[in-house]
Amino acid sequence: SHSLLRYLLRVPENWNRSTGPDPVVFLHGLGLGIWQYQKMITHFLKEMPDIPILIPIQPQISQDFFHPRYLKPMLRDEKVDCLKGLLQALGWVNDSEKERKGVTVLSHSK
Repeated sequence: SHSLLRYLLRVPENWNRSTGPDPVVFLHGLGLGIWQYQKMITHFLKEMPDIPILIPIQPQISQDFFHPRYLKPMLRDEKVDCLKGLLQALGWVNDSEKERKGVTVLSHSK
């Protein structure tokens, strides 16, 4: 279930999936979590005001020692299923060959 995935989300008020630009999914790298990307995220929010942005919170990568799943992180398949479910629930992707929808994935790792 995608409800297991914590995330930050910005969807512009007037954005339309049919006519708007593809959403961006940002997967942060190893380190202190999204806070080390504060300047970059602020830049994205300012320079791309018409594009939705999703940032999954990844405690095992963020060194979030106090997160209940820090020592038992999601397995790869579980994480993929959660992210796919969330993207489908948001209406950003689907399995239809007739109407292909997608996202732009931006990631960083040290």
